[in-house]
Amino acid sequence: MALSIQRLNMDNSWHLEWDGTRMLIDPWLLGSEIYGGSWFNEQWHATTPLSAAEIPPYDAILITQVYNDHCHLPTLAQLSAQVPVYGDQATCRKLQRHFPDRQCKIISTAIPGEGTTVGKLNCRLWSSGRLLPPVFNTLLITCGNEAIIFAAHGFKPNQVQLAYVRQYKLRLLGATCATISLPALFGGQVNPGLSQVNRLLEQLQPAYLVDTHDEQKHTRGMIMKIARREYPDMGGLSFEDRQVKVLNIRDYEPVII
Repeated sequence: MALSIQRLNMDNSWHLEWDGTRMLIDPWLLGSEIYGGSWFNEQWHATTPLSAAEIPPYDAILITQVYNDHCHLPTLAQLSAQVPVYGDQATCRKLQRHFPDRQCKIISTAIPGEGTTVGKLNCRLWSSGRLLPPVFNTLLITCGNEAIIFAAHGFKPNQVQLAYVRQYKLRLLGATCATISLPALFGGQVNPGLSQVNRLLEQLQPAYLVDTHDEQKHTRGMIMKIARREYPDMGGLSFEDRQVKVLNIRDYEPVII
């Protein structure tokens, strides 16, 4: 079954088409995102994203995290109100406050938990299980005997998750390759970088790897002044020992794998 992925921005927004099901993942296509006030953290895309008018048709919108750079309300206001939005409980509560007439379907973060059917796909959001915020989710999508994973903030699978994923042929792993670390009071390590990517390649053995949530965005505010950030050169990365093909996607053309 053909799988097509397309960047909508150079960060973490994607268009996915798999077995006839078309979805947007974490669309953020305009303006900035603010967390805790612009004095604390505000970010803009360094590369102009596609506009809402330029993106391909879609049947669903899937939000992986409640945070503004994933659940971007100004972008969602420009997208079709007739298309259902999927997310965890916190995301759906947020969306229902701002868009009370839109259909929002909850994806459970329970482990192992039941997945949610989206077209011909089955979607799961697995919580990182952190006791204190930020609490991040990993997106698992299955189709037949294949799966893809998007881990925008890394993924440390437990034994139950590993056993579940290993039932499938992992076609694609989307993972952050950047390292972003904050003081523990503000969340600690929010992007775990290449060391965790290497571990995931060993554990999950995906056919393809693509970096996500790694854009070096323009920023202002206190939080990024105290953050430690490292961005690898994706064009120079090779994981031949892991037998994985790296997709170094730096434009907005769809890629079929």
